Amino acid sequence: MKKHLILLLEPYKVDSEMYEDIADTVVVERVDGIFWLDYDLISNYDKIVIVYRYAPTRDLVLELLRRLENTEIVYVPDTYEGGGISKRILYKLSSLLASIDCNDCVLSRIIAFKTGILTESIPIRVPLILPSILTNIKFKGKMDTYPCEYPKKECGPIEVGLVASSLIRIGLWSGQLLRMLKFSFLGIVTLLLSEFLLWYITKYVGFEYYISALFASQITNTVAYILNEFIVFTNIPKRISSVVSRFLKFMLASWVSALVGWTTLVFLTEIFDIPYLISNIFGIIVGSIILFLLSFENIWVGKISLGKVMKK
Repeated sequence: MKKHLILLLEPYKVDSEMYEDIADTVVVERVDGIFWLDYDLISNYDKIVIVYRYAPTRDLVLELLRRLENTEIVYVPDTYEGGGISKRILYKLSSLLASIDCNDCVLSRIIAFKTGILTESIPIRVPLILPSILTNIKFKGKMDTYPCEYPKKECGPIEVGLVASSLIRIGLWSGQLLRMLKFSFLGIVTLLLSEFLLWYITKYVGFEYYISALFASQITNTVAYILNEFIVFTNIPKRISSVVSRFLKFMLASWVSALVGWTTLVFLTEIFDIPYLISNIFGIIVGSIILFLLSFENIWVGKISLGKVMKK
């Protein structure tokens, strides 16, 4: 039996006989969004090449297999031009939902890897092939890229709807989507708490609203940390040192977001004469967005960083 396997998923143009002397070839004519990588099948091989809607040349396959001698994963970076804002949104969502920190791997349609990185069957959510693999394994090995140009006219199309549905499924599979929803729900809870504290301290303690806002913000952010630490991110280690480290990082991020929110509060109230409780809602929304961007990925969610695993 050959040691290598080529999986051609929905090949656009293919002549599988060109690979006969270098690898076994399996052609999957239709995937319907998901393809299960059967461990019982692939465990009979030591190297796998997965290609989506494209037929690589023999030389490209041989080069990928050769590069696997010194690394565990090698992929051809996606070279799709255009996209602009939509593409940046895709990369950001991939970072959040799949915890992947390598933009050019998100839509890569040519990936090769050693089967040793897998211990069980995993779902491949096409066209997000590499994010699917990395989401389902605890990868601590080396990953390399092989930049090369290939004719776009010989590639099948990649639909936006399929990308979106695959990303949602990866988020559900990894649990990241549920954690993001919990994170957002607790954001609403802390917004209501902040409004109540601002009103109560201003009315019954007698502070000016802009002083009350500072106390309300600190109390609210402390409560937010506790809720996120012990309700949203229950899967992370709870060692004292880890908890303290995350608390300090979260407080730093919350102070930055609180400063922005407080500035928004005072600005809207003093310049536009908007009631401070209403201004506070706008301040909380702005501050919450900043807090989410600063804390969700950088404090609780560990990403697979290309810089850390890239083959030197």
